[in-house]
Amino acid sequence: MKRVVALILTVLQVMSFASPVIAEDGEDICSTWGQFFITSARHQYRILPECLETGDYREIITREEFCELIYETLAYIIGNIEYCDALIEANKNGTDFDVLSGEKKYPDTTALKSPFVDTDNLKIAYLNSAGIVLGKNGNRFDPDASLTREEAATILGRMGDFIELRRFENEIVFADEKSISDWAFDGVNVVCGIGIMKGVGDDLFDPRTFFTKEQAITTAIREIEAVPLYNKEEIAPNRYFIFNSFHLWVEDEAGNVVFQIPPRVGDDPGYYGMVFFPLNGKLIAVTHGNEIATSFFDLEISREILLISESAGSFEALTKDHKYIIMRQYVYGGQIGAPLSSCYAVYDFDGRELIPVGSEWKALYDAGYVDTTDSVFYEWR
Repeated sequence: MKRVVALILTVLQVMSFASPVIAEDGEDICSTWGQFFITSARHQYRILPECLETGDYREIITREEFCELIYETLAYIIGNIEYCDALIEANKNGTDFDVLSGEKKYPDTTALKSPFVDTDNLKIAYLNSAGIVLGKNGNRFDPDASLTREEAATILGRMGDFIELRRFENEIVFADEKSISDWAFDGVNVVCGIGIMKGVGDDLFDPRTFFTKEQAITTAIREIEAVPLYNKEEIAPNRYFIFNSFHLWVEDEAGNVVFQIPPRVGDDPGYYGMVFFPLNGKLIAVTHGNEIATSFFDLEISREILLISESAGSFEALTKDHKYIIMRQYVYGGQIGAPLSSCYAVYDFDGRELIPVGSEWKALYDAGYVDTTDSVFYEWR
């Protein structure tokens, strides 16, 4: 399935599975970290199947229940991708288009017949035909059996391949790596590399532990988040910028990743965006993040060439001669509801501060770094 464009999704907070504290919200019984994901699955993404609408989400999920969840998740992804494709086509043609959330599109199962003797669930039959789930012991699916973490990782990994998610190298080294079954090893590496699953703490993946309903729902949402945000952007000849909720990267025409960096997720340090500009024949990438240092990378060598402290704010622009860097910091007013104000700084590419942090725009203008008296109207190319 060709993925021309992607979903505009909220970056969801990633939290540990380990919390033993229980929260009750209506009929939901779940861990404190799970309520956010369950609520998002129910109201934002609408991917909760009927079998998971209520109950104790700390319970072990069955193979059939997980398939029901995966089927709903896949329908959400397909529907929104098709909607975004149509929206971009409409924008290209200048035609009106209803800019509302795309509806889920369920795969057609009418012509399918279950290949398993112990279930006639056509959703399972479809996922099997798509290569996402397999049976156990020949023609049996074992729908009521519990699902292990490594089985879940394998299914989520196959689903990622089906929707053509970009794979990233898994840099997590698990102490119990040898306990992961040979048939599950690739799936675990795929989902951990993308960011869909993590370990359970203490450098362990715990492959044989059973998967809970709240863990399953969380990873289903992360599968959605792994779909790239917006269409890929051409930033230079044969260079395209793409990002999802877990990674930002640059590809060449052949789809090879030539530069990659993890974004900001939850409370962890990282980045949520990048901007690019040419400098002396080189392509420079600049990170965007909240309360985090700003990095400048030379994409020709994929190496950081400058790091500016978070105290300077974030990258705003280049000076009018494109020789120096303008940083911008937002200052909150002293009263609730007071408007934000801005202060600035100027640096050279050796990291020297030329205009100190906290300066007004007028200081940049008086020093000749910009040619407008108001930053709101200042443009750079």
